[in-house]
Amino acid sequence: MLNLINKLTIIGFSIFSLITFACSSSDEVPYTLAKNYFVKNDYPDRNLHMLKITNDEKFNSIFGTASLMGEKGKPTEIDFSKNFVIAMIDETSNTSAGVSVKSLAMENGKLKLTYELERKQNPDTANFRHFTILIVDKKYEASVYANMAPQNGYPITGGDLDDSGCKPSTGYSWSILENDCIQPWMTKYVFDGEIANAPLIFSKDHTKAEIMRNSKFPENLILDKKPKSKVNTWIKGDLVLTQIKKDSFVLKEKNREIAKGKLRE
Repeated sequence: MLNLINKLTIIGFSIFSLITFACSSSDEVPYTLAKNYFVKNDYPDRNLHMLKITNDEKFNSIFGTASLMGEKGKPTEIDFSKNFVIAMIDETSNTSAGVSVKSLAMENGKLKLTYELERKQNPDTANFRHFTILIVDKKYEASVYANMAPQNGYPITGGDLDDSGCKPSTGYSWSILENDCIQPWMTKYVFDGEIANAPLIFSKDHTKAEIMRNSKFPENLILDKKPKSKVNTWIKGDLVLTQIKKDSFVLKEKNREIAKGKLRE
């Protein structure tokens, strides 16, 4: 009997450990919904997108304050030294009723936001741009992705968003120089070598070069053109991109060649 009790205790502890481990891989993250703001008229109208904002300058370029009478009419205070913001901004529409956040959780080192789009059956007579602003403690700062809440138990195709507002499931990624979501395989230039298939983009005046994120560089990199150089050269820290002939480039890191840029075939 004692052996049976011991076995049951071990089994029970094992189940408890598994449950604890499963919960630890996905933990709810607290947030505050900001009130009394509006999206500025000069902010480009786009389909529903999500942004992670970490400073006043970017926030104030998108949102203005909509103060009302009384204490409750003040905009929610945001201290970017302690917090960051996740914003969901819908397109201007007469059928949108808002973006509803269902949950925010940390999963495998990334923040997962689950949301629902609310739509009206009877269109309004005017167009509105709905949005939601989440204020999150900086201790939870990580890359963010969003998924639309399943409907009738089924996931929504194309309901995913990254923190640049692009839909990864449809093959789109954010380009800093293009200032838009693009399909990386459509760029003019591409790298081989250590960053094989990473897109290479230039600004229209060729003063900047962008290496889109890849297995070696997790974030997009912007290299600035070296002034008064006999050979076209773009630099960022230890990275040097040099044009060796028309439509052909060499990328070096600490003077070691790591990739070649070429026309996409």
